[in-house]
Amino acid sequence: MDTGSRLDQLDRTAISDRLGSGWVSATPIRELPGAPDRRLRPAAVLLPLFRHREAWHLLFIRRTEHTGDDHSGQVAFPGGRRDPADSDAAATALREAQEEIGLDPEQVRLLGKLRPL
Repeated sequence: MDTGSRLDQLDRTAISDRLGSGWVSATPIRELPGAPDRRLRPAAVLLPLFRHREAWHLLFIRRTEHTGDDHSGQVAFPGGRRDPADSDAAATALREAQEEIGLDPEQVRLLGKLRPL
């Protein structure tokens, strides 16, 4: 019988501990080499992890196709630009996830943050 991957053996607390322990650096990283030089706008995404059939799954979306949109049709995490009413990046990510995939922010437990890009 397959016992799953090591990730599947982790619980939410273990994942949160790893994210908060410095295992994921808080140091911002630079834009990827070769990316267009443009003014950056504050934005945030949510990496929705959920349990299904005793395994962790990560949810992605496919962005809507729009002519002239650099991100059109891309596979991505739910997220987007920060609104003036958003108190922080977590609020932005939760608002955008609710708009894009109908995820109720009250049903979300934030486990940690990844470093900014």
